[in-house]
Amino acid sequence: MEISVQQGDITFCGVKVVVVNLFEGVTRPGGGTGAVDAALGGAISRLIDEGDIHGTEGEMTIVHTLGKLPAGRVLVVGLGKSSAFSSTK
Repeated sequence: MEISVQQGDITFCGVKVVVVNLFEGVTRPGGGTGAVDAALGGAISRLIDEGDIHGTEGEMTIVHTLGKLPAGRVLVVGLGKSSAFSSTK
């Protein structure tokens, strides 16, 4: 498995899986997650609304893009509460 970090428009990444984050309590994702959500027609937002994704720390959800993005799948990773998040954790 090869993992890389790239800078640019996430909706144009031609990779097998794009990884995005979600903080607990977010009802409408922003940033890269919001861009992917918009490209998927609001699929991530719907999963949040339906209670399938919560953003709890360690939660992982695979969303198939069904050709709406060059990447075949999106991995939504929960980061927990934003107030408790640390990039050095």
